[in-house]
Amino acid sequence: MSIPAFAPYVPMDVTPSRKGSTLLRGIRAIRGFFAPSSSQPISLQPDSPQPNSLLNAYAPEFAPISPERPQDTRLPPIVDLQSVSGELQDHPAPAPMGEGPENRTRRLFVRSGGGMPGLDIHAGIWLALERAGIVATDCWGTSAGAAVSAFDASGLAAGTVEEILRDLDDIDIRDERFAWKLRIPWLDYYLRPGPILDLLQWHLPGHWDFYAKPLHVYATNAATGYATTMRDAFSDPARAVLASMSICGAFPPVKGDDGFLYFDGGVDANLPAPAVPEIATGYDEIWLLVASGAPRGYTRNDRMLTRLIQSARWMMHNQILDSIADCRRAAEITGKTKVRVIWPALAAPRGVLHFDHDLIAQAYEWTAKQLQQEAEA
Repeated sequence: MSIPAFAPYVPMDVTPSRKGSTLLRGIRAIRGFFAPSSSQPISLQPDSPQPNSLLNAYAPEFAPISPERPQDTRLPPIVDLQSVSGELQDHPAPAPMGEGPENRTRRLFVRSGGGMPGLDIHAGIWLALERAGIVATDCWGTSAGAAVSAFDASGLAAGTVEEILRDLDDIDIRDERFAWKLRIPWLDYYLRPGPILDLLQWHLPGHWDFYAKPLHVYATNAATGYATTMRDAFSDPARAVLASMSICGAFPPVKGDDGFLYFDGGVDANLPAPAVPEIATGYDEIWLLVASGAPRGYTRNDRMLTRLIQSARWMMHNQILDSIADCRRAAEITGKTKVRVIWPALAAPRGVLHFDHDLIAQAYEWTAKQLQQEAEA
């Protein structure tokens, strides 16, 4: 594959709109204080303006791989981002694929979860791939990856999605219930997902048939504990994405059109890569795009809750490694399907429920450098 020379990343010229005004926050707080807490899951109809849930509050925390820790052979090589520094210039237009519709490469993008920083990382990865002329024909995703895959499948360009993300701040996404820390024993969730559904329904088509590319988002069925695609469970793709992003305890579970409850897909399929040969070998290329880094190790002062959360993060991390290995084994049946992994080792110091738009540039540069190294190898 011929990879064009990459221009250094240039951020979009976006002035954040302060949709989360002080008055609006006050109204939300007063409404949340007097609103009764219900233990029933929120069930949203496709035409309802009230949303459901978003990001995985306990997705693996991003952390760079320490020099003392050996690089896992199952991961792509660590890239030195200093080597891609230079003078900033505008992005050239994406290179054409040069393939007709009848013989174009069938290319699957599988995007992992990763919380709010995962949205930024996925945007940067997508920008670099689009710049290289590597465009998906099918999109799968979980949690943050489900949202970005939905944007991709709807026909939006990576630069457009970058602009959408840069126009958001934490307050535009996080709608905390009033004094929730003091009311934990009486609350079943502490974040209202209203702003999330508004955002998704504003930008996404309202039915699966209106998407430019086949889209599959994954969420966990509360009755079985297994993750499954949401195409049959929800008629509205935006609600399906919300179900994939909903972490129990942070957001309420989502009741599907089939009557089942669904929540965060990262519990069972944080990277929903195809592991069945009949499916995997149906693609010429499978790109596994991971937006969550390895959790840090235990420290001397970690408390009980911290250790429990860290254990869950390590389980999700190892689940991703298993998904990559299973996908590669499935693709090796015919030897014709190529599996590529993009997994930037980036840090998100503010945590998984905070945006860090600087990660867009870092993920772009990391991905661009890896593509160039692989093309030259």
